[in-house]
Amino acid sequence: IHIVETSKKSGDGIAVNVHFANQQLQGEQAAIAAIKTRLKEGKRVWISVGTVKVGRLIEQALRGCGRGAFIHAKTPTFTKNKFLKSADKASLEYDYVIASPVISCGISVEHRNGHHFDDVFYIGDGSSVVPQDVMQMIRRVRYVKAVQVYTWLPFRQRLGDKTPEKRITDFYSLKKQITANVNWERQNFVAALCHTLESVGFNVSYQNVVPEIGSTQVVIEAYQQINDERAFTLSSAQELSLSEYEALKSCRAWTQDQIDAMDKYELREHLAQDWN
Repeated sequence: IHIVETSKKSGDGIAVNVHFANQQLQGEQAAIAAIKTRLKEGKRVWISVGTVKVGRLIEQALRGCGRGAFIHAKTPTFTKNKFLKSADKASLEYDYVIASPVISCGISVEHRNGHHFDDVFYIGDGSSVVPQDVMQMIRRVRYVKAVQVYTWLPFRQRLGDKTPEKRITDFYSLKKQITANVNWERQNFVAALCHTLESVGFNVSYQNVVPEIGSTQVVIEAYQQINDERAFTLSSAQELSLSEYEALKSCRAWTQDQIDAMDKYELREHLAQDWN
């Protein structure tokens, strides 16, 4: 084993502009506006999102703004596997790609025969990813040297966490404290993300999102439309029996109709609704 020490950091030569919003809707609307501006200028954009929910919002907002793809855990198996098998080649077909955390480490986009994407965006908080995940997500497209990050304070932090500090007096208290600190990076995502970005060498700048009056109404209406469309889809989906659900769940590949049918079954089970 040879260990080689190098002074070069993974973020060297890459600029990250962190756009910070006080509320989620403000951050999402600002990100959508910026992405639409890039697309109208004829640029192509890679968009990493922290959750599928945010991804669906971006997908909804960008309808009519070019050819796009949204790759997430419940993308039909054939479509998802085809993209993930050769993301470098498949991404060339799109003006924008929305990527959830399902696109994991080991997948990179290099386009050595000519750069395709002009911008990289990350939109999300720490509800499903930690800063180290974000490092991977914003470097998925290797050649883009300017990254836009849109994030916000979790709801709990906006209210102010008034939990009193507990004094460690015995081993049991220490064990509880260690367990509680496991999720520190998610609970303090914004601070942890900024620290991580700077520590690995990114050239980080910060900018507060200044929302326009009434701008979040667009996002609220978009979420409502997404919910309405999803409710209609699940209402129209096939109703599965327990045996049909278990048989389908054991398969290795699913179509969109099959995914919707399983989602419908799981939702009704969660709500404890009687099939009859």
